[in-house]
Amino acid sequence: MCAQWQEGFDAFFADMGPIPSKGLTLERVDVNKGYEPGNCIWASAQAQARNTRRNVFIERNGCQYLFIDLIRALELKTSTVCTRKSRGWPETRWFEPYTVEEAIEAFERQQGDQPM
Repeated sequence: MCAQWQEGFDAFFADMGPIPSKGLTLERVDVNKGYEPGNCIWASAQAQARNTRRNVFIERNGCQYLFIDLIRALELKTSTVCTRKSRGWPETRWFEPYTVEEAIEAFERQQGDQPM
């Protein structure tokens, strides 16, 4: 935690303000940096679960995709795909019978179907 916030709640409150809605907690935008102004936001538990060091990302064409999102997009059994990965299968085989590219396409289709 930054020194100014350690001095007291008033400094923290001046930077972060009140919790905007029920159910939100303090989240670090960059998990590799500390709790400090500019690196903290109010976020839901679901949003915070997507921002952890243990998450696995797959990168293609400069975009990062969350591993679990791709599994869900294909409606595959999570434990099966995770076991393949943990046993050292090559990334090209994690989503069999689909390819990584097909998983990304399925995810992007789903995102396109989401209301804004």
